[in-house]
Amino acid sequence: MKRIFILTILLILVASICYAGTPLKTYKNTDFQFEISYPHEWTILVTSPKLNKFIFGKHVGDLIVTISPTKGWRYMGVITNHALNITSNDPYSDEILDDLITRSLDFPLGGIAPKFVSKSLVTINDMKAMQLISRIPRGYIRGKSPELLDETYFIYHNNYWYEISFGGTAEEFKTNRQLFDESLKSFKFLLE
Repeated sequence: MKRIFILTILLILVASICYAGTPLKTYKNTDFQFEISYPHEWTILVTSPKLNKFIFGKHVGDLIVTISPTKGWRYMGVITNHALNITSNDPYSDEILDDLITRSLDFPLGGIAPKFVSKSLVTINDMKAMQLISRIPRGYIRGKSPELLDETYFIYHNNYWYEISFGGTAEEFKTNRQLFDESLKSFKFLLE
């Protein structure tokens, strides 16, 4: 038992050292005034609203930035959407947040919709945000993906919703938790 404990501690230390040496790149978007850091070996894909509408059959976002490695199902992303119909003084009211959740989960690919797990209000870099956790069923992506866990943070800023998402299999999520947290902490708005 003591041996297993020591091996576990050593694995955590080695993983921490390996992570600490992983350089990050920064993606900066001056049109939507934000930046976020990501692992230097991951690739970034920015798609237009027109292409997204063609792929998904509906408007998904004003900007979609997808960041992922070449192998595995891990991903990070930022989607921006103009915040229409905000009539409340509080964009984080239950009515507005429930509408965001409905829109986020109404994203069926191949007829399979993500499943709601939980929502909570959190603070990220002194910014209010809603955290939405959902499970993406097996086969959601091209009929091939395993079950995925998705964690999305909604931040309201200058009449836009910024959705920062992280995801992967349960194992990938555990392995990349520190990396996802670092990227989330790096998210910030540029001076306007």
